[in-house]
Amino acid sequence: MSNRAVRAILPRPLRALINDNDRIWKLLASRRTERQLEAGVLHSRATRPFADIDSRSLSQTVVTALLEPWRHWDQREKIAVFTGRAFIEPAGGWIICSPGHLVSNCLIDSYGAPKPSFRDYLLTRLAGRGTVIQEPRLIHLRDRGDTNYWHFLNDILGGRLRLAHQAGVSADVPLLLGKRALKQPFVQEILRDTAIGRRRLLIQDDEVFCSREVIHFETPRHSIEAVDFVLSCLGADGGQISGNKRVFLSRLRGSRRTIANLADIEEVCRRWGFEVVEAEGMSVAEQIKLFSQVRHLVAIHGAGLTNIMFRRGAKLSLLEIFPTTTYLARGLTYPPPPHYFWLSHACGFHYEAMFGESSTQGDFQSAFEVDPEALEMKIKGMLA
Repeated sequence: MSNRAVRAILPRPLRALINDNDRIWKLLASRRTERQLEAGVLHSRATRPFADIDSRSLSQTVVTALLEPWRHWDQREKIAVFTGRAFIEPAGGWIICSPGHLVSNCLIDSYGAPKPSFRDYLLTRLAGRGTVIQEPRLIHLRDRGDTNYWHFLNDILGGRLRLAHQAGVSADVPLLLGKRALKQPFVQEILRDTAIGRRRLLIQDDEVFCSREVIHFETPRHSIEAVDFVLSCLGADGGQISGNKRVFLSRLRGSRRTIANLADIEEVCRRWGFEVVEAEGMSVAEQIKLFSQVRHLVAIHGAGLTNIMFRRGAKLSLLEIFPTTTYLARGLTYPPPPHYFWLSHACGFHYEAMFGESSTQGDFQSAFEVDPEALEMKIKGMLA
């Protein structure tokens, strides 16, 4: 059936809405599906990861910018099984339950993820457009953020796989991964060198997967259980207590969120005995080995800071450099992401932060300036 023929059989209101994704998905939301989703919940827990952090040992900068804005933030972890006919669309990994209900929390930051193309979904259902792969049962690991080092380790491995393991889901159930994730060298290394890669993997590219039983998750962003699960999966033994390295974790030239006056900042760090490192060119094994030995770390905010988990069990002092004190996303203003502040607290590390100055207010991704004298004062405090 052609696209024109499919459109011709649709009711006129639906034809008018076909390109208005947000509205059409809301109209299709089914209360029956919501009840069905809730009936399949195997585990659910809500926590406040910042509620009990004692501010007395923190600087005023950290308290104002990273603790108080997140103090009463709730996070939820959940594992559920949807039984019925469900489609996983290829672009972003959304789960669509028949007749057309988006599973609202099946992705990392689902609230901000673009809705899938309703037009493409409809054509797949009505016209058989594209390839539909039938799989009776699967564990859903798809996400738009699955190419990111932090999200893959923390949310995919430490979140979804951990919850599946804790719920007793059989290791025989195949894992659905995206082809984009599989192209990442760090993902390839993890699959090659760990037991995860010996499981049956379903790799989604442009195909639509259809399953009668989809195990899906809502993952907590900040969970020490997730950290310990990742360390166990990767065979990381934890921090080397005798390690006393000083490292400045930089970012590749030309990448987003880098320091405009980087040469000046690197000079300050080298003067205080810090080795300049770019994690992007390192294997996972090399990162585990290096960061298990780091005692003092200065770093630009980014996924490379995930590596501080490999120091768990030993002392670490971290100075995280942010582009700005706030950032804009989807028209709203947010405080800085607190991932590595929380991770430092959870692992018993000392944490400090400083902020640069971006040329564009609220632009969290562009190059920014850092005051070399202010950085030197922070380093002196760290080493003292």
